Amino acid sequence: MLYSSRQIQWEEITKKISEILYPLGFDLVKAFPTQRYNSNVSPASSLALLPTYFRTSTLSIIVGNTKHLWPIFLKYYQSVKNIKTKPINSKCKSRSNIRIISSSYDQNDDLERFKQNNPLDWYTIQSITSTVKQAISINDDSIKYSDVKYDIRYTFDLDEKKFVAFQRLAQDAGLAYYNRSCFLCVHEEFGPWFGLRAVITFDIEGPPNESYLFPPLKNPYPKGDALLKLKITEILGTKNHNYHQLVTPTHSSDSEFAEIKPVFDDDDKKKKFMNSRDNAKWYEWVELRDIASGFMTKDNLEKYRYPEEQIKYHYTHNLKLLQELCKKLG
Repeated sequence: MLYSSRQIQWEEITKKISEILYPLGFDLVKAFPTQRYNSNVSPASSLALLPTYFRTSTLSIIVGNTKHLWPIFLKYYQSVKNIKTKPINSKCKSRSNIRIISSSYDQNDDLERFKQNNPLDWYTIQSITSTVKQAISINDDSIKYSDVKYDIRYTFDLDEKKFVAFQRLAQDAGLAYYNRSCFLCVHEEFGPWFGLRAVITFDIEGPPNESYLFPPLKNPYPKGDALLKLKITEILGTKNHNYHQLVTPTHSSDSEFAEIKPVFDDDDKKKKFMNSRDNAKWYEWVELRDIASGFMTKDNLEKYRYPEEQIKYHYTHNLKLLQELCKKLG
């Protein structure tokens, strides 16, 4: 815990984080007390708690982005000369035989492979890590920021000791409503067109955990739930959607389905779900997102819906697509 002549206020560190991250493409930054998320994690689940540093209200900051990130990321990707197309060994897909990078990762061989195959996630790591270090490196006469302890969890961090249910967390933080009918977080302005990237927890007193500061979020499009359920049934081929039962976490560059997968009554249906994001039917998940956008005005939809090339990359992770887009940039 930090001791000094003046305690850092959660508002000021949140403002610093937001100001640094915005030009890097991460335009969604929301502070909340860590305990709001932890209190909703069932002891029986496999989810890890966020650190509280023995405080009664601890500062956590959820980080995400709208399509604001896309052109900034493309310029970054274009500038990185040593990223090459190097497919991950198809035999190494389970958690038992391949390590997904975490905020405490230190094995250079897997780190390089991760960097090559997941450039957006690598950019996220670089951006957020450097932002936190920059934010806490500022000293003044009354306080030493560098004494602050912190923890970073990413949506692609599948280490069992650090795994976070980000869609639930987004709702607990008051950022967006988690619609369990379709696995999507839906914002009252952006709709489902945003990505969740990370949560940063500081050894700093957080916002008061009061209901008036974090009122329950309402479904922005309840009329669409029936159609969303029909669509998800069409995609998965089952009506038995046990959304809250954790199986194996999935990895996504846009945080969608990054935490919970349904349990299926036979292997064929489970295989269909697992393969659907990797085959020609990935567009069905985009259709689901479009259905969840049904409440958005025409202007907001045009303003926030991802461009087609961004959608295609998020759902296919096609590195050749990125390379072609960079060539067009010149």
